[in-house]
Amino acid sequence: MKKILLITSEFPPLTGGIGTYCYQLATAAAKRGHEVTVFAPDFGKPAEQLGDGGSAFRVVRYAGGSYTVRDFARFFSQVWRQLGADRYDVIHAADWPSALMMRNINRFKHVPYMAMVHGTDVLLMPHSRQIQLLGSKIFEMPERIMTNSAFTKSLLLKNFPAVDPDRVKVGLLGVGLEWFEEVPDAGAVLARLGIAEDRFCVLTVARLDERKGHRLVFKALQELPPTIADNMTYVVVGKGDAEYTEQLRALAAQCPVPTVFTGPVPNDDLRALYSSADVFCMPGEPHPRRVEGFGLVYLEAAAQGVPAIASRIGAIPEVVVDGTTGIVIAPADFEALKSGLILLFQDSALLATLGENARSWARGFTWDRCAAQTYDDGE
Repeated sequence: MKKILLITSEFPPLTGGIGTYCYQLATAAAKRGHEVTVFAPDFGKPAEQLGDGGSAFRVVRYAGGSYTVRDFARFFSQVWRQLGADRYDVIHAADWPSALMMRNINRFKHVPYMAMVHGTDVLLMPHSRQIQLLGSKIFEMPERIMTNSAFTKSLLLKNFPAVDPDRVKVGLLGVGLEWFEEVPDAGAVLARLGIAEDRFCVLTVARLDERKGHRLVFKALQELPPTIADNMTYVVVGKGDAEYTEQLRALAAQCPVPTVFTGPVPNDDLRALYSSADVFCMPGEPHPRRVEGFGLVYLEAAAQGVPAIASRIGAIPEVVVDGTTGIVIAPADFEALKSGLILLFQDSALLATLGENARSWARGFTWDRCAAQTYDDGE
């Protein structure tokens, strides 16, 4: 058994990929017999609103919210105090603010630690004035660096050539077992959200962000034959900035395929939407400063037997297998996207086969494996 301290600036009740990673990894590590403490912000909420009770691990909350530059001194002092409150076998900086804190603590005393890299953080670091001032060697100092995909590892080594490749390990993310559960009341969820059950459903679950590919989907839907468009629905789950959201709503108003914007939804509703979808479609578009370091939503959809149409960008080809669990297209190729939608609409046997393959493929991505690769050298 190891005593593990996992330090993060994102954690439930805040939603997001890093928070999900930290919660699921801590749960899996505790199930493997480790004593896990998560050091996370309280987001200004009282203890009864944080939902920490009943976890398989301990949560210690510090005063603050998601990290900003002005929080540096306060975050530094709180991490310093936590490190002095107990002794740990593993100190895990789960995001770049935590890695920054550990780098600066090591200016004063040697504290062995490991760091996690998620993808986009690699591209942001060279352009961050704070990193330039306070975080030199931010990725050279950890004794071990975990990445969520082989793509992220290659991105890290390309942008930080001084990092020793032997200290960088890949720990693929997992899919919680709850995503595989049957959803008996999916029809009720669809009715509440105003989604017709009798249509071929194309689903996108993502932040409303230009790199996620919503505009490419609308462009493809716009050119579908009427016999297909009249029998299809596009469901968009997520939120984003007001300007981009209005752009998407304007595209939806011109689209022959009815579109439903649900906004953010709780996980139970999201599982129902996955189970009711025919195709998960998040093609992704290239962006100079942001990347898809893994793509967990593709696997959440796959757990419900939903094949994906995705772009050959970032780590997506590690998650969606072209011709086996879905269709992988070239970035920004809306003609290929349109052809993929038409093919899966018309070929129900292929759709079913890809869906079955996707579910089997998703079962191989477990948080237990991620915890083993992170803390137990892959045991």
